[in-house]
Amino acid sequence: MWQRWLDDDSSWPDFSVVVHGDLYVGHVLIDNTERVSGMIDWSEARVDDPAIDMAAHLMVFGEEGLAKLLLTYEAAGGRVWPRLAHHIAERLAFGAVTYALFALDSGNEEYLAAAKAQLAAAE
Repeated sequence: MWQRWLDDDSSWPDFSVVVHGDLYVGHVLIDNTERVSGMIDWSEARVDDPAIDMAAHLMVFGEEGLAKLLLTYEAAGGRVWPRLAHHIAERLAFGAVTYALFALDSGNEEYLAAAKAQLAAAE
């Protein structure tokens, strides 16, 4: 299911950026004018694929919201590539595998059970 995406070099960036690594609505601070004022919990921050921080945006705001994000990201100096939106969608679909790897690293039985359920649902 994911092998084609993993093997398709045109889907992947040829550069890395600093990513938050766990960016979702609970880690984004919004001010009283509905503008982003900050982000919390940088414990997963690292240099990696920029799409990592965009997958949750697609999940919450859909394709139209993602298109707006990518235009804003590029206008602010972020680097994009032709298959970035596709790559973000594949990253989102791959989330169960990513969570399973996190669960294995943690050794937490609840996380492992949740990961097994997510992987079973993805089949």
